[in-house]
Amino acid sequence: MMAKIVGKILILFLFFNLTFSAKVELTLKDMDGKALKKASIGEPFMLEVFIDGINSKTSPEPDIKGLDVFKVHNAGCYMDIINGWIIKKYKIRCDKEGEYTIGPATISVRDKVFSSSTKKIFVDAESVSQERCEKLTKQASPFLYLKLDKDEVFVGEKVKATLSFLYSDKSTSLDFIREPDFTKFDIESKIGPIEESKKIKGVTYYIVKWVFELCVRNDGIFLIPACSADYLVQKKKSRLSSLSLFFGSQATRKRAYSNAVRLKVLPLPPHNSPIDGIGSFSLYDLQVDQLIAKEGEGVVLRFTLHGDGNFGAIDMPVLENMPEHCRYYDSKSYLINNDVSGETGKCFEYIVQALEGRDLEIPSQAFNYFDVKTKTYKTVKSRPAFVSIIPAVRSVEQKTEDNIDTIEESISSVDNVKEENVDILRALNKSGSWYAVSLRSMSWKWFFMFIIFSLIYGAFNIIRGLGLRLNARSRQAIRKRKAFPIAKKQMKTLHGNRQLYSLFVTLFANRLGIPGTLFTQEKIKDILLQAGMSSVDVEKWNLFITRCAALVYSGSSVSENNDELFNQAQTWLERLEKIL
Repeated sequence: MMAKIVGKILILFLFFNLTFSAKVELTLKDMDGKALKKASIGEPFMLEVFIDGINSKTSPEPDIKGLDVFKVHNAGCYMDIINGWIIKKYKIRCDKEGEYTIGPATISVRDKVFSSSTKKIFVDAESVSQERCEKLTKQASPFLYLKLDKDEVFVGEKVKATLSFLYSDKSTSLDFIREPDFTKFDIESKIGPIEESKKIKGVTYYIVKWVFELCVRNDGIFLIPACSADYLVQKKKSRLSSLSLFFGSQATRKRAYSNAVRLKVLPLPPHNSPIDGIGSFSLYDLQVDQLIAKEGEGVVLRFTLHGDGNFGAIDMPVLENMPEHCRYYDSKSYLINNDVSGETGKCFEYIVQALEGRDLEIPSQAFNYFDVKTKTYKTVKSRPAFVSIIPAVRSVEQKTEDNIDTIEESISSVDNVKEENVDILRALNKSGSWYAVSLRSMSWKWFFMFIIFSLIYGAFNIIRGLGLRLNARSRQAIRKRKAFPIAKKQMKTLHGNRQLYSLFVTLFANRLGIPGTLFTQEKIKDILLQAGMSSVDVEKWNLFITRCAALVYSGSSVSENNDELFNQAQTWLERLEKIL
């Protein structure tokens, strides 16, 4: 009987293994969930593996071929279960153009291997981004655009990168932007955010942009991958909008990705002489701060280089052919920017001292550079300068040293004088004084009055300092006690949500007795965690205060008078009062 039962179980087990089957499928989608065949360099997309017929608890991790050239975000994946299908999603990106094959995705279950089909994807830097921008423009959707003013530069040449966020609906507001990856570049300057509006194909777009001045010190082809920006889209008002304070924000958070750009950096042509800069320069001007100076006095030489170039990378030029009877050293260098004429340049200052009492001539100095417009090496020269030097008045010791030879000659001549002429010399006076000197001394009365007055003055300053310190502590205690009543009173008189960020910074400063200039979002985060607030609530606070700061630093008036943000501010004010 037992043998029959074991035999049936064995037969069922073999039948189950022979009929067991699983299904594996692989798909590629963009971040909006649409099928994808082309991707832009640096822009992430989703790789999804669908598995059917396997228990989710015992489902093995699929082995996906062809991912060695891709970067997997967050070092892993996350899983969904829809209609019995196990869906494992990977967020990946590629930083090199070309056509790639992804797959097959295989899993091994009970000594059986199940495989999916392969997927091909074309990764490009320009055509994909151009197609997407044209599509978003037709749909009047918000998008992020990265542009370089040059596609090809020389090593050390300046290039401008402009990152623009464009939107046509005023219910859209920029919440957070991730700057492009400029790790292979030197960032000389950053300007922004700059707000403007522009019509594109009949649609008015509102633009928030940042301008970066970049420089590359090595030749080659450099890629700037796509970056992203988070923005909020306010939902239309309804009867339930007043309940948003209790049921969360009525704004939808979305993310936009920029295009990737490529920059070709060429090496400089061969040259023999040292190169001081790269760009296009028109003038190398020399000025001295004074035309007449004393011997040993420092004179400031100011060389000003005018034109267009990467001034941040230009070091202090070395002065050539300077006179031997002077010494000089570097003082400082700084950038200049004429807002009226739009002219830019850089000043180099040196200190020069004449060691002798004769006129000082500063010879013409040469600045050698590579002209990026003509692609040739050029030189601009400064004019010479002259400084009149007044000889220094010599001291008695110097005069004595200068006349040692004369004195020695006089002594030798005296030794040879005849005896009859000796009485010409007279003996020195060694007793008494030439004239009487009477010194006036202070009386004891005035001496004691001076001592008493000094003691009284010192005691007065000590008492005054103690009073000021006690008064400051008293004012600080009052500000700490009335921090929240003052903040609530200010909430009633706000003229817009732009003042919310300043209100909360002032609140923390008054309550904790720390200057407001020392507060950052990270410091406030640490304070809230120490006060016992949960990490989840702290993250909600960071999101709220970031939105308040965005109104101040972006200058946008899109959500300046947002009632939902104002109501959240009142709620946070009450919560902070309970824990601080």
